[in-house]
Amino acid sequence: MGDFSRLKIKLHLSIGMGAKRTDEHFLSDYFDEETWNAFSKEEQQKQLDEISDEWASNYIDCSATLNGGEHV
Repeated sequence: MGDFSRLKIKLHLSIGMGAKRTDEHFLSDYFDEETWNAFSKEEQQKQLDEISDEWASNYIDCSATLNGGEHV
């Protein structure tokens, strides 16, 4: 796998035209090598997906409002 301390997670977020964000973080910011290697490939991917979801949620603000008229 190479030098664990140099492994990076590349995070990419793109919404529509021109709204892009990319960041890189060291994997060791989240896991030590022993813990990471104890995960199966599927668990590793799940952890990366969770990191990506959490990271993206810091840049996305979604809401919906209903204005005017009567509503149930």
